[in-house]
Amino acid sequence: MIGSVSDDFLLAIAGIAATLMGLLLVGVLFFVETGLRQLDHVGLGAAPYLRAGARFVLALYSLVLGLALGLVVFEPGWVAIAFAPAGLATLATLVAFTRHARRLARERPDWLHPISAWLPWPPALLALGLPWAIGGFSPDREAFVPTLLLTGGLALIATASLVLVTFELAAVGTPGRSAASPAEGVDDDPKPDDASACGP
Repeated sequence: MIGSVSDDFLLAIAGIAATLMGLLLVGVLFFVETGLRQLDHVGLGAAPYLRAGARFVLALYSLVLGLALGLVVFEPGWVAIAFAPAGLATLATLVAFTRHARRLARERPDWLHPISAWLPWPPALLALGLPWAIGGFSPDREAFVPTLLLTGGLALIATASLVLVTFELAAVGTPGRSAASPAEGVDDDPKPDDASACGP
């Protein structure tokens, strides 16, 4: 049985979620400015996957942040009422993320395993149902703690997946460049002309 949950614990969870959300936003904005222009050259479903993944992860962090702050400010009953539509909105972003993840897994299975598109569903559904499974029709503060931890962990794993796909995109290269580019520089060295090679 989970013990009493203090405001300090909830505020600490909210602070961690807000920090990670801010870092994700900085990374997304940086990638939009520098890396998104290369996705047309890649010609894959990476851009829709990254956009859907960013929305899903932001929804998870927002859910953790709102839930933690809501439990500090409001009564658990009001939090449970607001949590239901927020959870459904998060599931909507997960549907889009799964669709684009399946597309990317079909196109590049070396980047993303096909089964990984369905991996977020069990923890997401479990996290959304735990408050009522633990606390019944009137969940208290303690009933939301597993949801906070599970949702935060899922957000971290989804963030890691986005980062790994971004690394794969960076390895593809930029338009007009290939792995043979360094070798092409060797061919640019001056060669002796035929007259000097034949001798006097």
